[in-house]
Amino acid sequence: MRINECGPGAGNPSISPAVFFGRQLGRTPDAAACRSSDPDRSKMSVTATVRASGRTNVAPGMTVMMLLVSDERVLKQPSARELRISMIVQMSHRHVWLSLVSFVAVLMAGCARPYLPPAIEPADSDGHFDGVLPLLETYGALHLLWIHGMCPHSKEDWADPRAHALASRLGVEQPRAERVGDVVYRYRLDYRGRTITLDMIVWSPLIEQRRASLCFDSRPSGDGPAHDACGDKARYPYERAALNDGLKSGLMNACLADALIYVGDQGREVREHLLPDIERALSGSPARSDRAVVLISESLGSKVMFDIVQQIMGNTSPSAFAADARATLAKTRQLVMFANQIPMLDLVGPAPSLPAKDGATAAGDASSLRGFIRLLKDYRTSELDGSFARLKLVAFSDPNDVLSYRLPRDYFPEAYRTDVINVLPSNDVVWFGLLENPLTAHQGYADTDDVMQLFLCGNPVVPGCLPAQ
Repeated sequence: MRINECGPGAGNPSISPAVFFGRQLGRTPDAAACRSSDPDRSKMSVTATVRASGRTNVAPGMTVMMLLVSDERVLKQPSARELRISMIVQMSHRHVWLSLVSFVAVLMAGCARPYLPPAIEPADSDGHFDGVLPLLETYGALHLLWIHGMCPHSKEDWADPRAHALASRLGVEQPRAERVGDVVYRYRLDYRGRTITLDMIVWSPLIEQRRASLCFDSRPSGDGPAHDACGDKARYPYERAALNDGLKSGLMNACLADALIYVGDQGREVREHLLPDIERALSGSPARSDRAVVLISESLGSKVMFDIVQQIMGNTSPSAFAADARATLAKTRQLVMFANQIPMLDLVGPAPSLPAKDGATAAGDASSLRGFIRLLKDYRTSELDGSFARLKLVAFSDPNDVLSYRLPRDYFPEAYRTDVINVLPSNDVVWFGLLENPLTAHQGYADTDDVMQLFLCGNPVVPGCLPAQ
């Protein structure tokens, strides 16, 4: 139905806003206003109709209708704002609050974290795994080796916040960083008389110059380290839609570029730089025979980490620290992978062929993760007690993290004695089933309470595992 300022005429089914609103409110509007061609007069008649009705509880939907169907010429007048205000003030406070509550309820219904608490997928086991604190209780000392993934990172915006957040969750004093070589920062946390040695590997500066070659196509922003990677080097002069620019300047140019750099020729340079520092850090592990090691990776860091520890376990390093580092790695009890990218990155090499009986890795298998575990098993069975206790690999992967993968059930042959537990959290809300913020979905694992509770306490979570905050 089309509405104009005057009533229906011959062949014209439209009615005036005054008549329309008057009928809805049970009042007859000023007939003179209907005959008038003056928009202001028609507007005043509509306002008078609302007021004369005595209806102060005009439904919110009715008010919205009044605003939407008011005559086009009326709405173009400078005084049209008075009409809208006049209509709105007639609404009761009760209906205003009901409208707000309804609006919020719709938003809440459409915005939720579908995996809260996280889903546990016991790909190869019952889903049980120890967290950091149960391992610390069992072994008395713990060495955590933690590496970041793609996107720009530094000690100040990644290593320090991770260490300080961990200390806060444990309720212990904030640690200070000690430098171990060029790329490793060490933090010591004393928890209930036991020591956690936390080594944070910051390798992003090693590829910063190469990454900057894309700054000609990036715009400066204020959205954090990934988007601001270029700083004053950003040279793109044209406007982009905000979302598209976040994907281009932030995700593509500052993050995915890291993966291409690493799997290319410069990856060898990165490993050569990281290897001696990581060996030095491992060789300086607390000198206790019953200590435990946990390897923790984020995103692309999983590939970087296992490329290097495979090289250490393979006895191919000439470093003076290599033997001690190998002995420390032999104490690895658990692998934790946030935003695991191994299945995708394995595609850069030959497809594997894994015999089910002996688990021997085929020549040229691109998986450094499988290679590391095979070498770890061989070392433990030959150099230590002749046995290899089952290893736990916990892979955290938000289903809406487009850069992360679960590990499939058949990723390891049984001979590797490795239990894979996939944990599926929601790092952010999903909007109306359509979208989760891709940045927090990929980088928000360490900031998600349920994820960190499982990381620290294991599954199932022991009541009282963490001190009250």
